[in-house]
Amino acid sequence: MLKPGPLLLLLALAVLDFEILTRRCWAARKTDENGINESYDGSTVFKIRPKDSAAIDFLHSLMLTETQLDFWIEPQKTGDTVKFLAPKESIGKVKQRLDSVGISYKESDQELLKALRQDPVALRHRSLSSGEIDLETFNNLNDINAYLQEAQTRCPRHLKCLLYSIGKSFERRDIFVFKISEANATERKGVWVDATIHAREWLSTATALRILDHLLNQRGEDSRRLLGAYDWYIAPVLNPDGYVYTFTKRLWRKNRRTFTNSSCVGVDLNRNFAYRWGHEGAQQNPCCDTNCGPSSGSEPEVKAIQRETVRLGATLLGYVTLHAFGGMWMFPYGNTVDYEGEVCEKTADYDDLMDVANAAADAAGATFETKWRRGTTCEVVYPNSGSSLDYVKFTAGVKYTYALEIRGDGFSVDPSEILPSFLEVWNGLVAMCDVMSAKSSSSSSRNSSRQKMNSGGGTLFASLLFRWLRHSSELQRYV
Repeated sequence: MLKPGPLLLLLALAVLDFEILTRRCWAARKTDENGINESYDGSTVFKIRPKDSAAIDFLHSLMLTETQLDFWIEPQKTGDTVKFLAPKESIGKVKQRLDSVGISYKESDQELLKALRQDPVALRHRSLSSGEIDLETFNNLNDINAYLQEAQTRCPRHLKCLLYSIGKSFERRDIFVFKISEANATERKGVWVDATIHAREWLSTATALRILDHLLNQRGEDSRRLLGAYDWYIAPVLNPDGYVYTFTKRLWRKNRRTFTNSSCVGVDLNRNFAYRWGHEGAQQNPCCDTNCGPSSGSEPEVKAIQRETVRLGATLLGYVTLHAFGGMWMFPYGNTVDYEGEVCEKTADYDDLMDVANAAADAAGATFETKWRRGTTCEVVYPNSGSSLDYVKFTAGVKYTYALEIRGDGFSVDPSEILPSFLEVWNGLVAMCDVMSAKSSSSSSRNSSRQKMNSGGGTLFASLLFRWLRHSSELQRYV
């Protein structure tokens, strides 16, 4: 019996490529138009460790053609785990395709699926007093916004708190930013932290809220020190429409834009930013999870974020966007050189960005003795374009921009993971700020020295020239 090999894989890839041309992303994942929570009964999670590049290519093509599959970990590198959720009606077909090219797999995570089904239920029935949230669990948008408004009114006297909306979502919900600074501070650098640009990443939301609480209540020496040095901007929910919809359909990723020419809904906000838009890792199709939208910066949520980060611009020392999951501390670029899919492009200040990422990832990992990967998003995960990360660095002008994939192995995690996630991210942020500050101070000193050489140059240059001539004259006595 002939064993499946590379030639068979290539043949299967050719068939899949034809399918991409004929029906790429046409089949949207099931949506619940009646507002009934989607059932995952009978679904399963496939886990695969591809052994070669042909298997990677096959899985990538599978991801593009079988859009009813929900890829939690996309095909990246040989040996790295690929994970996707398959609905009951697709399991047989998926197995057949994988078996046909000799790709081994495991079916698992039944407990994870059980938790995924139950996530929104308790939140719907929980009753909280106005302005209160439980930071030890997940919270709905109304409770989060009420908490932000109450936190502003309870701002400690020595601090200055400002809650403001940077714009409206597609469904006209506010996108809130909470700014914390010292009451008498002026002209300081800032640090921005946002979350939930992808709606289903609830742990990112909860982690951002814990960071806000930690700063606001100055829990610990590090929080007092960092608040003494920087203004902080916390945006817990960048995608409010999508977040609300996850309480109906738990694994929803995009916003809730509708289209006149398609029954599919939503744009991936993190593929819609007006920087290198529409290239790698994005599809211009409403039925795809990575739909980059009809044009660059087309989404109201993205327009709001772009306006605000450009307004703040270089006043921000650092920008951090929280995602889930996997334990990664990443920075630009997202794309490969000339978008050819071969070599990941590097920024001119790659070494500076990596130095900060190394310190932050080491500190985050040391919290619970875990390993965090670091590098560009292209190097660590996969090529992508139109992200907030790249836009904020190269258009808004913020030098240090980072995207974090926080802990976990799925989008649905137990609330007990919130505190460990916060501790890891917080320790990483502390290290990040310390190294950014040191590098910025060093850069400022060098610039100051150059300015003195140039502006006070007449005196300094004349003095150096005189000393050289005198030394030269003395040397000539011995010739």
